[in-house]
Amino acid sequence: MSTIHARVHFALIGAATLGVLAGTAHAAILEVCASGCPYTTIQSAIDAALDGDTVLVHDGTYLESIDFLGKVITVQSVNGPDATTIDGGGAGWVVSFSANEPRETVLDGFTITNGQGGVICGYASWASPTIQSCVIRGNSAASGGGVRVGYGSPALVGCTIAENTATYGAGVHFVYPAPGVESLVSGCTIADNVGEGVRVSSDVDATQVVRLIGTMVSGNAGPGINVAMGTAWILDSAIERNSGAGVLAECGGSMAFAHAYLERCRIAANGEGGIVVGDFAHATATSCDIRGNLATGVLFSSSASGRETPDLSNCTITGNLGGGVQSFGFLSVVNCTISRNYSESSIGGAGITVAYADVRNSILWGNDGPGGTGASDQIAVYAGGSIAVTYSDVQGGWPGEGNIEAGPTFVEPIPVDQAPTVAGNYHLRPGSPCVDAGTADGAPPDDIDGDLRPIGLGFDMGSDECDPTHIFIDGFESGSTSAWSATLP
Repeated sequence: MSTIHARVHFALIGAATLGVLAGTAHAAILEVCASGCPYTTIQSAIDAALDGDTVLVHDGTYLESIDFLGKVITVQSVNGPDATTIDGGGAGWVVSFSANEPRETVLDGFTITNGQGGVICGYASWASPTIQSCVIRGNSAASGGGVRVGYGSPALVGCTIAENTATYGAGVHFVYPAPGVESLVSGCTIADNVGEGVRVSSDVDATQVVRLIGTMVSGNAGPGINVAMGTAWILDSAIERNSGAGVLAECGGSMAFAHAYLERCRIAANGEGGIVVGDFAHATATSCDIRGNLATGVLFSSSASGRETPDLSNCTITGNLGGGVQSFGFLSVVNCTISRNYSESSIGGAGITVAYADVRNSILWGNDGPGGTGASDQIAVYAGGSIAVTYSDVQGGWPGEGNIEAGPTFVEPIPVDQAPTVAGNYHLRPGSPCVDAGTADGAPPDDIDGDLRPIGLGFDMGSDECDPTHIFIDGFESGSTSAWSATLP
């Protein structure tokens, strides 16, 4: 039995079994190939398919555009996107989901190219399909060059979305995600698009959420992720080398709002800063590595920047050109390591410059610039503002309960004159004066690597909770947040 016939045979057995158990009709497999199959175009097979069927597409380049027509079917290639291409011929969207397709409608394993837009989900009605293991490349549209979500909440899983062009959301544009159902981007690469990598511009409704998990957003000609309205959760992802900000949250009007929540992300080497938060927007960053950006690591640029308190927790913010953190409103900083950032600001504050802030259990050390000396290189406060710093290690010293002034003894700090740089290892060495020197009050339950706090007699200062049973192995990837790579027996 050939591989493809075996695949069809066993799929039919599975479908028959499900049919018996559920009392439904048997699902069919409709094969598509250039010759020798019942169908020679993908669309003709879709036209003939019924809910539950699979359209199985053999290797080749198919010069057509396809529409799922609201059907709950799977359209799947035999050998993946390297072997199977849908070429739209430069005429309209290559793939359309236009009639209430649910998550059970699946597109799997194609290269989608040469369209006036790659994939559109919902334009006359809602559509929330699953698009997986696809390469969406070389498409162009005004909005959503690779994928445009007009109305709906699709799942994009394991896709590469690259080299597409659009004014808004060159990679992916979430225009109006469905309320109450999260849009999902998981395990994708969104790279080298001409414009924003991802744009979220949904309604203010807080139930309209886009969730990015384990996704690389890099090399896009604009912001990596632009949250213009609505809510984005960005988890376990890397946002690197975009020409704009890594993550931009900035809403244009007081009747709407933008929320960006980042956890366990690496935000590095972006052209206009790491995280930039503007008017009527809010952001938090937890356990994030923010380094080597060509402007400020984290910038809250408006005094009316949020209805909630911006929060930085368990973050390592290093090697940024333009300073580590700048905020014109109130800011909470807990267990952060802010080191070796450089700023040309005339008032200093290469580490952190704020209007109002509460800084706790943090390290501010080795930041520099021409505008300050000693402590003023680490912290600056705008006129009329105030800052409370407690249980923190501040070069040059700073008044406050539990504060110290002692070299933190990082594993591998990089000289500040090398900024912007993604290099360096800012984990604490055993014996660091920051070990056990923090407070339990408000401390997070784990550190930037997910190690539980506390490990020793008390909570450590900074983003890393030092574990003396770990040893440092030379040759780890420079700048990794997983530098402690072996454990003593």
